[in-house]
Amino acid sequence: MTIAETMCRAFCDGLDVRRVPAGLAINTPFRGMDGDPIGFFAVEHNGFWRLADSGLTVPMLVASGVNVDSGQRAHEFQRVLEETGIGYDDGTGELTTEWVAADQVAQTAFAFITCLIRLQDLFLLQPKRVASTFQDDAIAAIERRFQNRAQIARDAPILAQTNDLVADVVIAAEDRPPLGVFLATHDAKVWQAVAARTIAIYQMGLDCRIAALFEQERPRNISGKVKQQASNRLDASPSFRGDPDGALSRLDEVVFGVTPQAAMPH
Repeated sequence: MTIAETMCRAFCDGLDVRRVPAGLAINTPFRGMDGDPIGFFAVEHNGFWRLADSGLTVPMLVASGVNVDSGQRAHEFQRVLEETGIGYDDGTGELTTEWVAADQVAQTAFAFITCLIRLQDLFLLQPKRVASTFQDDAIAAIERRFQNRAQIARDAPILAQTNDLVADVVIAAEDRPPLGVFLATHDAKVWQAVAARTIAIYQMGLDCRIAALFEQERPRNISGKVKQQASNRLDASPSFRGDPDGALSRLDEVVFGVTPQAAMPH
């Protein structure tokens, strides 16, 4: 069995598909901020399919204090919907896709899962959450490190051909494969990074690198099993706090292929 087959099987084995009166209930191996599996429903009508969440995702965001009508978090909310092509019905609270043919369901499902995972990050935009500080500090450090040596994009597709594979930071140096960096603030973000690498490299045959940047060596919000997946499946998975220079040197090495001399231990 090839690596691609092994990884694809790991994702498939993590899917739980059950038939319900409305169609199919699907749970993914990704977990939300509450620790529960991220899931959705697939509804069929006259040979076409539509995906929808439980109608609780956005209300839970609102209940946690996220304002989806105005302000920074509302802007981020709308941007996620637009970039993934997902619709929101403020009457029912549901997130839904358009009706698509059966052969488009898999591609649509990935965009839908991407949307649900990215919406989890709106929790992290709450001013009192430490994770938000980590995100700000990490992005600022990356921008300082790679300025004048590479193009830096936030919340961007890893490659032009991968509109649905969006990383928190993309580092693109001339004549080098781009590096998509996922800020690993919870399990779902790590799984998103692993999935992005599997799809981009093994399914689409694209040349890129994927890394997860952790806040700490032993992060509180990420399970040991998921952190092990990052170590085993990604191009890099450094820890930021305590040794930011070392973490950025590891990313530097992945981007340029060599360890910067200044970052080598004396």
